[in-house]
Amino acid sequence: MTVPKGRSSREVSDGLLISLGRGLILQTKARSPHAPRDAGRQTAWARKQIGKATDQVRGTRRTLASAPELQLTSRRGHSLTLSVDNERKWPGVVLLNMPGCPSGIDATCDDPETIVMTLDDWYALNDRVRSTSGVIDYVHRAIDAQTRQIELAKEVVRYTHLAAADNELVRREGGYPSLPLAGLSPQEEQVMATLDDWIDSDIAVAAGQNGELDPDATRRAIEVIDAIPVALRVEVAQALLRGVHKADVVGHAVSGVCQIHPSHHRLLFLFDQAANWGSTEEFAAHALGYTATRHQELDDLHGPGVSLLLARMSTESDHVFRTFVLVEGDAAKLQLPSDVRWSVLERHGMLTSGGIRPTDCLQEDDPCPCRSGRKYMHCHAAR
Repeated sequence: MTVPKGRSSREVSDGLLISLGRGLILQTKARSPHAPRDAGRQTAWARKQIGKATDQVRGTRRTLASAPELQLTSRRGHSLTLSVDNERKWPGVVLLNMPGCPSGIDATCDDPETIVMTLDDWYALNDRVRSTSGVIDYVHRAIDAQTRQIELAKEVVRYTHLAAADNELVRREGGYPSLPLAGLSPQEEQVMATLDDWIDSDIAVAAGQNGELDPDATRRAIEVIDAIPVALRVEVAQALLRGVHKADVVGHAVSGVCQIHPSHHRLLFLFDQAANWGSTEEFAAHALGYTATRHQELDDLHGPGVSLLLARMSTESDHVFRTFVLVEGDAAKLQLPSDVRWSVLERHGMLTSGGIRPTDCLQEDDPCPCRSGRKYMHCHAAR
């Protein structure tokens, strides 16, 4: 990952984590597994490397403050240019890879915007939170709350403190904790693998609404799913599995909406059989119309947000066509033809504050939901 510097470019730290407008600077130091493991030498090595890594974090922070953009390359080789918000806060995380870390090592550093942990604790944190957005949120909370860890390899102490506060807030106000106190059960792990498959095998390689791979749209789509707290993500994955099974059984389209608060992200799904469509292009066009229609309805009900559709069409030969559609911004600017909107509502129903209502419930004097501005009796009721 690099930033422009003159006519060339400069590498930025050992890595950056960026999601939903926030980021982290990562700096790693590794001790040889063959190095002496007596506590004195390990402590001296750790304190020296913490100082070096902290200085490097500061240097990266200065570079980012003056950089207009980042040149990113995904693990699949897709290039992406990301504009840098110079007002963004860039906390640092120093990761020490030191096998057999002894107890009692002071893990503080002289940078109030940086925390220190072992690489093993970093892996444990990611395994518990299960999202990039959640890990970023955790580090920001740790720094903002000034819960500075004192002893290396004891990240669990700080995590438990912050997770308990997070869960207590959820208990009082509702929602889902972003920092779970307990891990997933084996059954939940299996369900989660479904959503991970959507991300890794579908969204990351599937063509989006323009029919082509779009690295920026792919990044935004993955961010929407990644931002879902792990407990809610299990429920979403269960809903996806039920939707796929139902579509296969009933033989017609199954659709649904999952609201993801408080980020105003909406996850939609649409599953159907190939026998109901003339081609994958026809299904993909319907998926785009469905997403745009639901996006406008959701904006009316809940205010502006980002809507992501996961769409799947299966055939009798077990071939599966998958795509995704991401819609954000002012729904009024979508300029969706009224006939396209009506075809979606007639097939899938109208999304209201009371749930899904079929178009059969419309009265003649009701405004036509196609948004033509005419009454239903003078619009699609007469067709």
